[in-house]
Amino acid sequence: MTRDQERWAFAAKIMEKYGSGIGRHIVGQLNTQIDRGDADGLKFWEDIHQRVVELSGPPVGSKPN
Repeated sequence: MTRDQERWAFAAKIMEKYGSGIGRHIVGQLNTQIDRGDADGLKFWEDIHQRVVELSGPPVGSKPN
């Protein structure tokens, strides 16, 4: 499995685990990385956030292009 595939799988797994609380979980992780001054950790969680957004699909009420 490639690193990219691992991150997609991780994003899907935490979505499953945290459900509607996924946003709070990711914000907590981002804040932790900021507090630690961990640029690599911050970049990781920003990447996971983007993948969660993409996996979540279009916003409710949006219209197809």
